[in-house]
Amino acid sequence: MILPSGTTTLSKFLINEIYDDFRKHRVTKEQRWQKAYDYFVGKDDNYAKWKKKEKQDWRSDLFIFHVKTKVMAAYSILTDVYLQGGKVPFAMLADPESGDDPKAMQNKIEGQFADCRADREYMKSILSLPLYGESYLKAPVFKTINKMQWDRQNMAPPNMGMPGKPVDPRQFMRFSPQPQTVTIPAIEYVSVWDMFTDPEEEDIQESRGVIQRSLISAYELRQKIGKAFYNQEAIEKVIKEVKRAGRAEDTSSLPPYLREIANGEKNILYLEGWVRIPKKTFYDYAKETSTNNLGSEFNFDDSELEGDEIKVVICTANGDLVRIAPNLNGKIPYHKAVFEPVLDDTAGRGLGDNLQYDQQLLNGIGRAISDNLKLSGNVILATIPGAYSDTEDGVMEPGKHFELAADVEDVNKAIQQFVIQDITAGLFTFFSLIQALSDENSNVPKLITGISPPGQGGNTAFEFDQKLQQAGKYLGAVIRNVDEGQTEPIVEAFYNFNMMKPGDETAKGDFTINATGFSSFQNRIIRNLNLQKVLQIVLSNPALLMETKLRPHLEEIYESLDLDTNQFLKTDQEKQADIQSQQMIAAQQQQQFKAMMDVFQGQVKEMLANAQKKMADTLLATEKAKTEVFKRTGGQLIKMGKQ
Repeated sequence: MILPSGTTTLSKFLINEIYDDFRKHRVTKEQRWQKAYDYFVGKDDNYAKWKKKEKQDWRSDLFIFHVKTKVMAAYSILTDVYLQGGKVPFAMLADPESGDDPKAMQNKIEGQFADCRADREYMKSILSLPLYGESYLKAPVFKTINKMQWDRQNMAPPNMGMPGKPVDPRQFMRFSPQPQTVTIPAIEYVSVWDMFTDPEEEDIQESRGVIQRSLISAYELRQKIGKAFYNQEAIEKVIKEVKRAGRAEDTSSLPPYLREIANGEKNILYLEGWVRIPKKTFYDYAKETSTNNLGSEFNFDDSELEGDEIKVVICTANGDLVRIAPNLNGKIPYHKAVFEPVLDDTAGRGLGDNLQYDQQLLNGIGRAISDNLKLSGNVILATIPGAYSDTEDGVMEPGKHFELAADVEDVNKAIQQFVIQDITAGLFTFFSLIQALSDENSNVPKLITGISPPGQGGNTAFEFDQKLQQAGKYLGAVIRNVDEGQTEPIVEAFYNFNMMKPGDETAKGDFTINATGFSSFQNRIIRNLNLQKVLQIVLSNPALLMETKLRPHLEEIYESLDLDTNQFLKTDQEKQADIQSQQMIAAQQQQQFKAMMDVFQGQVKEMLANAQKKMADTLLATEKAKTEVFKRTGGQLIKMGKQ
């Protein structure tokens, strides 16, 4: 059924009562988002500065990309852990007594996620979390895609082949392309700038509703003609009246990339509201448009109008109602996750919020260092009037010859250099302190990215370990928020769609859904850290080393890092080969040592023989000398010696 549209009671209610109210209460959040975005892209002109006249005149405009560094560090870790293998982490579980096999349904949903490139939408959503503090995914949305299917054609002639010489039939297989157009359920990232939610309710499903704002072109609006519940007459009216010269929306709350485009093609303000409206308002709309069959389309009961409400989908284009559809199951297809929940508040906080003062200080200190070095590192002169001759410009450069005025008797009295003190040492210390405090404020220390902060070399291994564990638990809480806020309800929506869609009955069954992002994170990060800590204790204690099996520890660590254990750990055959090789080397070394010892012993024996021979020759020579002396003296020398 296509209901009458145009500027009606329903379009006015959506815009004036809900959209304007949601937008009015979103102003504070927009200011926070804008500041976080500006710091992320390197802008701070509109915000407070650390020093007076900062960035003015000759002063430095240095920008330290601190917020961006922290946001991208968190984003890299979260995407690496959450989207392992490019898959959204979930598991379908069945009651063991039911006999249902959940594998077919899980494979079907994983295939649908692959077709709609769900991982790309998740990546955008995950980046939004640390930057803005919250993110939104819309699912299911139904998209029409073109897929290429390849049909097999057997081109083999009959009676192919010869006796004893079989022919591979694949040699004669050919494939022909068969393009297909299919409609699939999909996931769509929605920017926080385009989402307007109930400021009084944290749970989207329990709120008054959600409004998604979009700027679309006339072409995009025309593509909606013929789809369920869209009003062709109203759409053509909007397209006819739209003017390319301007937009029907204030640009201050648009996504940043749209604000710079003054006269773009997308100049139609399109609001899609999944809202809860009073039955009385809906009843008045029916009377206004002379619509009498609301009961069959909307399950509308007009017996109790006062105080009761009905859930509907209302779409407007530049204020005109172009679609009104029932929301029979009452579900709102928008799913929210927060980076850091705030108690008693509906909004989340991100790193852009937590680091705004650190960013301001680091910019100010960095600019002060640069300014001071400009002054202390350059020559500054003071001269008395008329010190230079009329032809001298006073510009300082190496080897310059200055022509002074004739009446200048002493150049040191006419021209003086004064030195600006270098005070950057204290500023560098302050800069390092702010960086260290920033690690605490963000709970995303440099250590978690594998970088040891400069100037913190005195920290103990225990302190580093505690920081890593704290950061891991902090990011683990973010992953749990994504599991509960987005993945589980999205997978449930796909599961419900597949259960209601005819066909492939073998994949259906009574299953429950479990998002496994947090458990994967525990296995990959927390478990890895704990294993490394235990392994370090074991290796440092010989008694514990004797009681411990090292290989299971190593296998768990490599598996948690998505590394193939067969590639990095030795097999039993390789270890046996190493033992044999070591034994062979030891045997060779022993033989070499024995040969060396044999040579050495032979040399020792030869030396002893030579020494004994020399000693014997010496004794013989001595005796001969005595005998000769005795003969010459006739025995007198001996007698005198005896006396």
